[in-house]
Amino acid sequence: MSKLWALTLRDVKKWMRNPFMILLMIGQPLAWLILFGKSFNFKGIINIPPEILSQLPASVRDLVPTFLEQRFNQYLEGIPDYFTFLAIGMLSVSVLFTSSFSGVSIVQDRRLGFLDKLLVSPVPRITIIGAKVLSSVVRSLVQAALLFIIALALGMHIGTSFGVFQLLGMTIVLFLLSLGLSAGYVAASITSESFETRVILGNLLNMPLMFTSNALYPLKQIPDWLQPIAAVNPISHSADAIRQLIVTGGEFTSPGILDRFAIDLGYLGVFTTITLIICLLSAKRLAKN
Repeated sequence: MSKLWALTLRDVKKWMRNPFMILLMIGQPLAWLILFGKSFNFKGIINIPPEILSQLPASVRDLVPTFLEQRFNQYLEGIPDYFTFLAIGMLSVSVLFTSSFSGVSIVQDRRLGFLDKLLVSPVPRITIIGAKVLSSVVRSLVQAALLFIIALALGMHIGTSFGVFQLLGMTIVLFLLSLGLSAGYVAASITSESFETRVILGNLLNMPLMFTSNALYPLKQIPDWLQPIAAVNPISHSADAIRQLIVTGGEFTSPGILDRFAIDLGYLGVFTTITLIICLLSAKRLAKN
């Protein structure tokens, strides 16, 4: 454990000494929040122009605002506004972006010769891999916390029942997502010797994972041919679970809410277990390089 802690702390310190990297990794989700979340007006799209509304009978005209409000809530699955919907999704996306860099340090350590020194030392290979994964988890949770605070300052809605228990649940969900994604990206980076190839691989995977999830728009609005992909996307399950915790406050007394949350959490647990097994098995390949 002491070796694992020492290697994890080394990577975390390298990250903390470079605030530009923190800004770079959180910059894209933040840009989506400010430039897209605040500027995109869903309610303006579905509103009826006043000149058309004035031509309707008074009895119908009075019902229009209520109908549109209900239609809007149905579209966003009960979320009060699109900015809140997007902000919650961006928490999972920020974890995705940060986790995608988890294997880059392996490539850097190999090029600088530090990895070779570790491989001839008594440090177990699993410990070397585990430190890369854990340092990525720490970075992901810290940046997700910063993004959450910024989103609150920009007007993200939270449920009246949101408290310590819900915050803990949100941390567990993001922890599982980060652990699973980091393990997968580290496993993919173990045999890579090119920094450029590793960065391209991350960008190649990040965009499909983000756009085939419900981070940016409701899952039911995705085309039918994308539904199966979105259903197995861990970002979808993470964002859905966090929305239930933040907006509903984790009030699982409503029919189906507890089952839905349990499915999301269970899926993330299975996903993380699989990627961790793959990552641990890949440690043997690291020993042969």
